[in-house]
Amino acid sequence: MANIKQIKINGTVYTVKDETARAKAVNADALQTDSAAPSYIQNLPLGAVETILGEGVLTFSETYMGSTCDTALSAALTAGETYRVAWDGTEYLCKCQSNLSDDGITLTGCYLGNASLLLADTFADTGEPFFISCTAGSTAVSIVSSDTAATHTVGIHRIRVLQRGWLSDAVADKDDIQSATNRIIDPDTYPISQVADTVTPIAIELGGLSVSNGEETVRTDAVRAAEYLPVTPGTTVYFTNSLTSADSLRVICYDADKNYVQTIYKDIRAEIDVLDTWAYLRFYRSDTADTTMEATLVVKGETEVTEFQKMYFKDSGYTLSGSLIGHDETLHKVLLKSNGKDDNTHTIFEIAAPSDNALESTLCLMNYDGDHYQFVDFSSMVYGEEYTVEIVCQTREGKPLPEFSVRYNDGEGAGRVKKFAVHPDCIPMELTAEGIKVRRNNDFNNTGTDDEYVTVDLAALMDRIATLESKIAELTSAAEASL
Repeated sequence: MANIKQIKINGTVYTVKDETARAKAVNADALQTDSAAPSYIQNLPLGAVETILGEGVLTFSETYMGSTCDTALSAALTAGETYRVAWDGTEYLCKCQSNLSDDGITLTGCYLGNASLLLADTFADTGEPFFISCTAGSTAVSIVSSDTAATHTVGIHRIRVLQRGWLSDAVADKDDIQSATNRIIDPDTYPISQVADTVTPIAIELGGLSVSNGEETVRTDAVRAAEYLPVTPGTTVYFTNSLTSADSLRVICYDADKNYVQTIYKDIRAEIDVLDTWAYLRFYRSDTADTTMEATLVVKGETEVTEFQKMYFKDSGYTLSGSLIGHDETLHKVLLKSNGKDDNTHTIFEIAAPSDNALESTLCLMNYDGDHYQFVDFSSMVYGEEYTVEIVCQTREGKPLPEFSVRYNDGEGAGRVKKFAVHPDCIPMELTAEGIKVRRNNDFNNTGTDDEYVTVDLAALMDRIATLESKIAELTSAAEASL
């Protein structure tokens, strides 16, 4: 057996490894270009290549440094990057080094190749038949040859993406990775791109605008935009001015021929989505005659953010996803699932909420079977002066209303024990300061009047019951005494 020795001692056979085999082993070398060498890595991708010196014949002459040629590159050498140097038909991969010095000889810049051609006492011979050097940031280079030939065919190429043995700064550094991570975890603060808002000053003059046809009207108690303000369909705009307003702006919309389209009423800084039929806007205010106020039309810039449909948590077996609910574009859901073995998944939580209604703040636990869905909706709503905090059982598309119940589970044989339940067909009831308010019938609507309800004060009822029981006891005693 190759590289294996066996020795027999007192009848026992021992196997001894041939350590010369270990000595013959070599490490892989990402810079090795000789495909016959043991250290050569086959099919190692080099990535995109940028030529900074096209291959051609260069003329060399003798100088104090040896056989030398001065030429220019299309881009300066950069320390730490990798270059492929073609020299008389043979290619060499070289990592650019910097700041070569020895005994008073100092090169402040970069170099490629065999430094021993310049400083033989200091640097080992690395085998390249050339030494290429330049000062920092300069495209002018000096090339020193190891022989005295009058010409050499030379080309220099910079490898920009993936190199043998290391990644260059052109791929991704720590800041690049952090920037990409920020765009994933906080896309609102770190968008992929951002186009700034466009702000246009508005000239103001006395007068009004007709809300029915957009024509100018003579008024001395109102101000208006003096010009037609061009807008682009699909953009979002808003108006600002230096005065606070107790009145909405009358915003008049015109088509490309400045014909009246419609009038809308918007508060200052309220966003307006420009429709396809609009080409110009004007506004007027009827609560001021101050023509010195400063006003602007702001066209909101665009922000591109990272969009993800599903996020995976490494090694934890979870996925977090967001999507629309059914075909309803106003309802969205977020789903966290645990992904077990053999595609055995289960839902940890599923929440949903209307995303286009700023008046509602909602946390929805949802059951969706693909055709119908039920909600247990924990919501906080503000409509005008009314503010409510609710737990709402909801249904959509024909699925029955669910029962709402509170249960206890001891974890043992008793299982889930129902302690409190509200059925969809139960009689409506409210807890008020006056007592328990109960509806006399169970019509399924929310238009009941006070006449349909009766309020019971339990404490007063208990007192009346106690009085009644006392009276019954008295009457019973009197009846027994008369017998």
